[in-house]
This record gives sequence, structure tokens and C-alpha cells, in this order.
Amino acid sequence: MKPGIATTEFWVTLATAIIGILLVLGVVPGTFPQNEVVAAIEKIAGAVIAIFVALGYIKARTEVKKNGGLK
Repeated sequence: MKPGIATTEFWVTLATAIIGILLVLGVVPGTFPQNEVVAAIEKIAGAVIAIFVALGYIKARTEVKKNGGLK
């Protein structure tokens, strides 16, 4: 079994989480005209994306470890 950092899933998860965090921080500009409500929704969406991606990765790695790795 490869270590987590050597898997494609890790790197895809990392990239997606970084995008979500950048949305939360406001570094990535939104696609809609900015007002307070839209900015808040974009930040919430970024946080939700980052959280779900991280949880998905944790679940996938747990399953792999529980099953003794890929065979």
C-alpha cells in the first residue's frame, strides 16, 4: 500500500481543499458582482467544499487501510 502522500487522491484532495480555502479567504475572485450576501455565500461554499473534500479523503484512506490496502 502506498503512503497517502504518494496517491493521486491525496493531490486531488489537496488541490480542491486549497481552492476552497482560497474562496473562503477571498483570494479567488467570485464570478458574480460583489455584494455582502454574495460574498458570504461564496465564503460558505468554499468552506463547505474544503470540509467535504477533506472528509471524503479521510473516509477513502480509512477504507483502504481497513481493507488491508489494494490487492
